[in-house]
Amino acid sequence: MFNKHRLIFYFTLRNSLDAGAKRVDVLLKQGGTKLIEVRDTGSGISKDDLQLCGTSGATSKIQEFDELTNLSTYGFRGEALFALCCSAKVEIISKTTKDTVASINTFKSDGTLERYV
Repeated sequence: MFNKHRLIFYFTLRNSLDAGAKRVDVLLKQGGTKLIEVRDTGSGISKDDLQLCGTSGATSKIQEFDELTNLSTYGFRGEALFALCCSAKVEIISKTTKDTVASINTFKSDGTLERYV
């Protein structure tokens, strides 16, 4: 795997673990140059957070300023996803336990939402 693809794998794996995933499946096509697909059993991203998660600085992990002193995660989901959006076409399919169906979001290279289903 190339360095860029290793970082993509690292970011997505870290996010899966932060979401409490007990299982993470990764599919690579042509060594990750055509596709890197990550599926996990994590808690998912809410529909509201999912629409903004590709933008720089976006995170659902911190709700209040005081929480910065008690971080217990591997990273900021929004920063990783923004970095991914800048380097690849990103599509996120996510469903939380509160959702009846999954949401599908495709992001532009600047992290803004291109398509929402």
